Amino acid sequence: MNKIKEISLIIPCYNDEKVVPKTFSAVKNVLNSMGKEYEIIFVDDGSKDKTLEVLKNFEKKDKTVHVLEHKKNKGRGQAVQTGVAKAGGRYAGFIDSDLDINPKYLSGLYNLLSSGNDMAIGRRVHVLELPTLHRVLLSKGYHSLVRLMLGIKFDTECGIKMFDRKKILPVLKQTKNKRWFWSTEIVTLAHYSGLKIAELDVLRETNEETESSVDLLSDIKEYARELFRFRKELRQKGVI
Repeated sequence: MNKIKEISLIIPCYNDEKVVPKTFSAVKNVLNSMGKEYEIIFVDDGSKDKTLEVLKNFEKKDKTVHVLEHKKNKGRGQAVQTGVAKAGGRYAGFIDSDLDINPKYLSGLYNLLSSGNDMAIGRRVHVLELPTLHRVLLSKGYHSLVRLMLGIKFDTECGIKMFDRKKILPVLKQTKNKRWFWSTEIVTLAHYSGLKIAELDVLRETNEETESSVDLLSDIKEYARELFRFRKELRQKGVI
């Protein structure tokens, strides 16, 4: 896994045994079509089902696959950081395992990086549907809060991002939240560190299984608490 490749794609997984076969197939198809040397790094984040067993089977059959394991659940942010630390690619990125963002956008993110940007991230375009309207409104509301409180315009929470690996490593060390709020931290810190960030419009697709499993009230409380904590830290450091 130390041999230099063009792309390292990290896929954090937690209790995903039912979805990872489809995810793996979709991601492989896209990466193969790009014609670049790549590796896929699955990070099992302490799954309690058979996710790790499924991933190990991928690794046995496919030389582009590497599987890393957290014995205990540490959060999506830490899973991505674990993958990036072990990656051998010039560019390292991640995509959420549920593929609410289609992996076809990976080629667009890669093009943004290869044309001189340091970070390329998705900017979600939502399809307004009644079952997911509440999440769309919350997403837009959070985006507005981030703009107001942190002074950045980016869609920080989109579940597909790609980085110049060498340039993002020092920024990764500055993050504190290792769960979902990590996405807001990494984009904000990258921006104020002077990295060049580009966005790509991506369509967010509805996934009924993951939609129903989200605890919105708990998420809102955690994000609000972390947002105020993060803004205070940035102000104390004179960043904003």
